[in-house]
Amino acid sequence: MSAEESSPVTGSSYEPESSMRSKLVIVGVALLFVLGAYAYVGTRDRSLDIEASALVSQQQEDGLICCFEWIEHEGEPLLLVITRELEGQYRTVVIRVMEVEEDGSFNEINAIGSPFPGMLPTNFSVVDETAYIPLEGEEGSGVWAVDLSDPAWPETVGFTETADGITRQLSADGDLLAINHTSQFALVNISNRHQPEVISRIEQPESGVISLELIDQRLFVNDAVNDEFRIYHLDTSDEPTSEMVLRNPDGTGEVVFSFGAEDAEDRLNLTAPAGKFLSFRVDGDLVYLASSDLGVQILDVSNTESPEVIARLELPDRAVRLARDGDRLYVLGASEGTYDELTYTIHTVDVSNPEAPELLDTIDGFQTEPGIQTLTATGDGRVVLGLFESILVFDVSE
Repeated sequence: MSAEESSPVTGSSYEPESSMRSKLVIVGVALLFVLGAYAYVGTRDRSLDIEASALVSQQQEDGLICCFEWIEHEGEPLLLVITRELEGQYRTVVIRVMEVEEDGSFNEINAIGSPFPGMLPTNFSVVDETAYIPLEGEEGSGVWAVDLSDPAWPETVGFTETADGITRQLSADGDLLAINHTSQFALVNISNRHQPEVISRIEQPESGVISLELIDQRLFVNDAVNDEFRIYHLDTSDEPTSEMVLRNPDGTGEVVFSFGAEDAEDRLNLTAPAGKFLSFRVDGDLVYLASSDLGVQILDVSNTESPEVIARLELPDRAVRLARDGDRLYVLGASEGTYDELTYTIHTVDVSNPEAPELLDTIDGFQTEPGIQTLTATGDGRVVLGLFESILVFDVSE
């Protein structure tokens, strides 16, 4: 059976005729409304302080939420959600475009599937109305580019193979994109989105990178297997198309800072990827690092070769995910316990003075389905929490 026959949404077959499109959108919105209402009532019964909850899968048991990002189109916020079918190693990865309603609910306006079945990515980047998604499947590992200039009708630009091996994360900054593979980072010039070009590679020990961020020629890497948060300094010429020149002569990249956990045995089971450092956010020369039972640590990286921990904030539970909105840092905390028995909290932290962070408020413990994927702030007093099969919106306004 072909990918198109086995998958409900594919990049080549998802665009029906205009009349059929309207029917599908109406049916999809109605289905989401019914499922979202069911999820909303169910979570309220568990005393969650939730403003709204909506499922983005066509059926609750069939979809796996991988990650999401907020974008703005013509002044209106849109939520981009990456999902994948739950069963099987290789399944179609789908990017869904969701409208955000005033009450915090979402309506799916369209979706597009990957050019071939793949594994589940853990993040993606949007640059100049193009989404870049890491995709790993039997047909290769690399970058899937999607045109979002008209978010209602996303279109596949193409797929660029970058390397062999496990591919889950990437980060783009301007014309440069870094994508993580099993034993290396590939650096890709995306100035021409139709012809991305691998311009260099950074070799690394086989690792368990769970997140990375490329900002101003610095690559921030969270390695769960080695319990390290690393910073690579990338030295490039003025021409983005020229070959990347790494600082050290052997071309393997220079780790200018390694912040390792002293105790790697105390892990968070399967709620988050194994390791002490579970999430980070970069803001200029500051890095906010969720450090599990070490709380939140704030690093000054203005001197890349000698970063300094300028503050630590202890929390009553483990810091699992972070979201940033101006002077507010939102921290998802998780209690001790087994995978399906954990209790979560959302802490609001004032970081207007990064050297003296202050805990302002906490949404008391709640339980949800297992599988915390993504936490983000919308900028209007709401925090969005992505689970395996649903999205929860919390009101954190003062």
